[in-house]
This record gives sequence, structure tokens and C-alpha cells, in this order.
Amino acid sequence: IVAFITFVIISLLIQINGNYGFFNLTSIVLALLILNDNDISFYKASTNVNRIEMGRIAKSIIVFQLFLQSLYCITVFNPKPHSPQNHFNYIFTNINSKNKFVNSVIEPLKWLEYFRICNPYGVFRSIPKNHYEIRFSGSIDGKTWKYYTFNYLPSGLTDYLGFYAPYYPRLDHLMFYETISAQNYKWNPLNKFYNEKHNWLNNFISKLLENDKSVTKLLKTNPFDKSTKPKLVKVELYKLSFSDNKNHNWNFKKMKIFKIFSSQAHCSNEIFTSKEIMKYSTSDN
Repeated sequence: IVAFITFVIISLLIQINGNYGFFNLTSIVLALLILNDNDISFYKASTNVNRIEMGRIAKSIIVFQLFLQSLYCITVFNPKPHSPQNHFNYIFTNINSKNKFVNSVIEPLKWLEYFRICNPYGVFRSIPKNHYEIRFSGSIDGKTWKYYTFNYLPSGLTDYLGFYAPYYPRLDHLMFYETISAQNYKWNPLNKFYNEKHNWLNNFISKLLENDKSVTKLLKTNPFDKSTKPKLVKVELYKLSFSDNKNHNWNFKKMKIFKIFSSQAHCSNEIFTSKEIMKYSTSDN
């Protein structure tokens, strides 16, 4: 019970110090499983002596799962993986192997993915000093640029932050990952929506060029009316850092990295590669 209370306090402190959606609240719910019945005073355990024991099939599945993960660790464990994801999260196996034996080990794990029984739940263990933001603007003539703004993250010329947890804005939050894990497209072959063959951000930019209402209605402001389509969409990268107590806002720097897309030349693959971000983030500090 001491471990549970400590974990809950830490999770709540993390929750009130950042917009992490419902992640920490979910972790607290999972932590309830470590408590005994006697630890919860308002809960009275059943006095029925007939208990439901785990069936043989369930036990067999768990044993098989543990066997596969042990086999994975023995055969393909990499002490320095490409991404910081937990090795037991088979969605991020970081494998592109031509070895038939290795692939035969991975295939059953793909099937077990749908049960969601061995994913890591440690989210946001550390907070970086700098934060990178992708900002979008559209133009008709290539000279005058009008910014799109989002509901829940810095965008356009608005940099003030709000507190929205436990609400989890999916679209806005996806932009965060575009700047820290661009190469996860090729490291995540099992995700059907977020990989190099189905790059969601490319589709997002294409919809902005079409001024598609189904997408623009998800934004806070759309600088173009229904009858006007932008001919160009510019994607810029901003570097944000914490300011002092007087400003209560971000210090932001417009980096020397941007890309322009048109309806005739759609984007492909990741917008900014990890190498590009690292190159410009370390220069002219």
C-alpha cells in the first residue's frame, strides 16, 4: 500500500504539471491491481468459497506469451535500440530482418498485439529542455502567408499554452511526435496508420491544400474561406524553451528549416527528418 500511495502521488504531480491527457490517470487505475482486498476499506470481499480459477487455456496463452518474449530477448535483443521504446512492446521490435527464423518469432507476437497485454505504460519519464513545434501556413501567391491555428497547442502566431488534461486532443498531440520520432515510420511496421506507407501528415497537408472541411473544422482557425483554396502550404519548425517567471510563456525561435508543398507536388515520407532537426537545433543557439 506504501508503493501504491507513492505511485499515486507521483502520478498526480505529473498530471498537474503537464498536458498528458489521461495517461497518468490510467496508470493509477492499473495500480489498483496491486492492492489487496483488505487495503480497500469500503470493499468487502466475497465470502463465497467457490472461486473461479484461471482456466487451462488462459494459463497456456500466458506461458506461450512469456516463451515468445524470452525467445525474442535471447535471439534479437539489442542493448542499443533505435528508439527508446521498451523491448517487450512488440509493436516497436525495430526489426527488418531477412532471417526466416527471426520472422517466425515475430509473427505470433503480431497476432497477440490485439490483446494489448504487454505494452509499456511508462510515458514521459523525462521532460526535455526544448520543445519543437510544427506550424502551418497557406498562401495563394507565395508571398503572403496566413497561419492555421490549432485548438490546443502553439500554432501560427499564438504561443500561449492552456491546461486541458485529462482531455486528450489527438490531432494536436500527433504534432508533438512529428518532431521527436520522425524515423519511427520505418520502425513501426505494425501500425497501419502511422508508418512510411501511410504517413498521416502527408494526407493532412493534402487536405489543407484542398481546403477540405472535414479536416479544417478540427482547427481553431482556417484563414481561407470555403470558396478559396491555398495553392501552397508551408511547414515551419519552431524551437521553444521555458521562459522566466515574469513572462509566463515560451521563448520561441524560428529555425532555419521549412518546406513548401503544392497541390501538384504532394509531400512524401516524414516532413522533417531527425538529422535535419538535430542539425538546425544545435546551430545558432
